Amino acid sequence: MLWELEWGREIETLLAFQKESGITPKSLLDRPKLKDSYRRHLKAFYDLSSGRLRGEVPQPISQRDILDYADRLEGIDQVFELDWFFELMRSLDGAYLTKLTEQHARAK
Repeated sequence: MLWELEWGREIETLLAFQKESGITPKSLLDRPKLKDSYRRHLKAFYDLSSGRLRGEVPQPISQRDILDYADRLEGIDQVFELDWFFELMRSLDGAYLTKLTEQHARAK
C-alpha cells in the first residue's frame, strides 16, 4: 500500500485532468490498483495522519492515537488483528515520513 501514498490524495485531480483533456497522465498508467479490502486501512492512515503533531518537521503518529483509532474500528477485536493494524499504520507512517525527508533533502 505504500505506493498509494504517491497517488492517494491526488487521484481525483488526475482523473479530472484525464477526463477534461483526454490525456492519461503517466502516473495513472503506472498506478497499481489498491485492493478494495485495503481502502479502509488507507483511510485510517489518512485520518490518523491528519492529527499528527507538527513542529519543524511532522512527527510520527503516536501509539496511543493508533490504538484509540483501532479501538473504534469494527472488526479489530482480537490481538493478532490489532497487532497487524498497528504494524501496518507504523509501516505506512514510516514510509510517509521517509518520503517527506527525501523530498525536503531534494528541495535544498
